[in-house]
Amino acid sequence: MKFIALLLPFILLACSSSQEKSLGTEVKFEENLTIGKDLKASRYSDIFFSAQPTMDDIKELKKQGFTHIVNLRAKNEYNEKEERDTIVKEGISYTIAPFKVNKPVSDKYLDYINRRVGKHRSKGKTLIHCSSGERVATWAGIHFFRDHKYSQDAALVIAKKIGLTKPELTKTLTDYTSKNAEEAPSQEDSEEDENN
Repeated sequence: MKFIALLLPFILLACSSSQEKSLGTEVKFEENLTIGKDLKASRYSDIFFSAQPTMDDIKELKKQGFTHIVNLRAKNEYNEKEERDTIVKEGISYTIAPFKVNKPVSDKYLDYINRRVGKHRSKGKTLIHCSSGERVATWAGIHFFRDHKYSQDAALVIAKKIGLTKPELTKTLTDYTSKNAEEAPSQEDSEEDENN
């Protein structure tokens, strides 16, 4: 019996490794960085999250090893052509993927961004931006929840660290995580599975 009691923590640790991650698990996340000329950003590995960069920021980003910029703004929000032209002139790859506020986030949309980021990751750093950083924070929270298996609470904390404050975008994030959370089986279902 004493032997089982000694082994129990190791058994529980092994079981928890396949479950969702909490915020303290494996997060290599940095906040309050300055990139570009004077752009405030957060970072996870070689992916950075920010508000709208200036054209001067974009010119500096190239020198700092950025090879890909993902824009979550809609083309009609601002002078998107100026941004695109500056990015292309600097030799940086550009992806535009408008994040629609007050609309459910689809897996197809998330997959598209993942493919674009994945395609460019081996070449250098990626910046994902929107106007204020709120949509980027929402996307990042959903990404960490879905693709990195972070818990709903951890995904929300990460999004808030990146800059999520707006109630409507917080709702977008929590709606996605609630809808896609795996439900734990009930005690009866667990017992039934063990008996089969």
